[in-house]
Amino acid sequence: MNTLIVIAVNRRDKENLDLETQQAELEGLCKTAGFKPCGVKKIILKEITPSHYIGKGKAQELAMEAAAKKIKAVLFMENLTSLQQRNLCELLNAQVMDKTWLILKIFEQRARSPEGKLQVKLARASYEMTRLYGKGSSMDQQEGMIGTRGAGEKIAEYKRRQLRDKFSALKRELEKVKKERLVQRNKRRSVPLPQISIAGYTNCGKSSLLSTLTMEKHNIYADDRLFATLDALTKRVKMPAGYSMLFSDTVGFISGLPAFLVEAFKSTLEEIKYSDLIIHLKDLSNPNWQQQSDCVKNLLDEIGAGEMPVIEVFNKIDKVPSSVIESMKSNPLYKDHIFICAKDRASLSPLLKAVQDHFSRTWERKELILSHEKAASVLGEIENSALIEKRIWLKNELRLSLIASRGNMEKIRKLAGDFR
Repeated sequence: MNTLIVIAVNRRDKENLDLETQQAELEGLCKTAGFKPCGVKKIILKEITPSHYIGKGKAQELAMEAAAKKIKAVLFMENLTSLQQRNLCELLNAQVMDKTWLILKIFEQRARSPEGKLQVKLARASYEMTRLYGKGSSMDQQEGMIGTRGAGEKIAEYKRRQLRDKFSALKRELEKVKKERLVQRNKRRSVPLPQISIAGYTNCGKSSLLSTLTMEKHNIYADDRLFATLDALTKRVKMPAGYSMLFSDTVGFISGLPAFLVEAFKSTLEEIKYSDLIIHLKDLSNPNWQQQSDCVKNLLDEIGAGEMPVIEVFNKIDKVPSSVIESMKSNPLYKDHIFICAKDRASLSPLLKAVQDHFSRTWERKELILSHEKAASVLGEIENSALIEKRIWLKNELRLSLIASRGNMEKIRKLAGDFR
């Protein structure tokens, strides 16, 4: 698509990213998808129009430009309706794509796990079902072939029925995978390790953070691209206090995700909802980090994770002047924020301490004394139910310092007796 032109739109009727940021984000998406646009056209709108999105007048101007430059494909940084897409295709005499199409293209390239691939297929089927309407008179022709509902079934009706059947089959497959994920989730929750989800706008550094936290032991893929990773990944991280916690990298968020795309990836996104704590990672080097942050919070609300405990973290401080960082640190608005460089483990100490402190406040801490004989029979189960901060072997007894959820503490009390 070397004749692809990008349309960046700024709407005055809503708060949106500025045109420069839109352009940078879209260029990043194109780069990730493997496209090289031949140009970017910026358009400012008072409001969208139902028929052509940018208005018929601006669309006609764009059509003349496309004809003069022999443009064969046009990509909008916004999500178009099927009607808008059809009308623009006919007027521009070119392939017209929108932001959702581009994101789906990237998802198809990036999905690795069986669940991720299923979710992308489901999202693609949802998208295509809305795009069968109004594709021209050819879609009104009668199909009349084996597999149709008779000679009178039109091509559009046949295609829609095929997509509905495919959609239903994918939903059934995904439900099976979701049940498997539930089993895995329950197994993880039976382990007494706190579970922390790293959430944030796409390309904010989530995978880099997880890689650094795990001492780069797992060859976690991280790249300076939007949606570099799609599949949720959970790893054990050794904390400064000596015990471990589970940290999960999640799919990146982005503004303007349509509801069906969020729905398709809900089983992956909902992993966040079942964690004990969220690290909200923000790219401080991006001038629109605040709007990106708002987008993430809105999506967290949408998946039912809006009321969960959150640690707010600014990343990529190595790309920001130190004077800006010092100014923000002294600002009361950001007094609870932590400033890090995800690739520099030394800078992560305040974050790890904040995570430990959170569980010290929200989980119970108890002291337990066991005879050596009792320890031999119950220590294994205690280790499976609590984080052991300290163990001291004395001549006749074992002294343990424990951190655990209230439920697990009660389980330990019934198993080993009253706490000290």
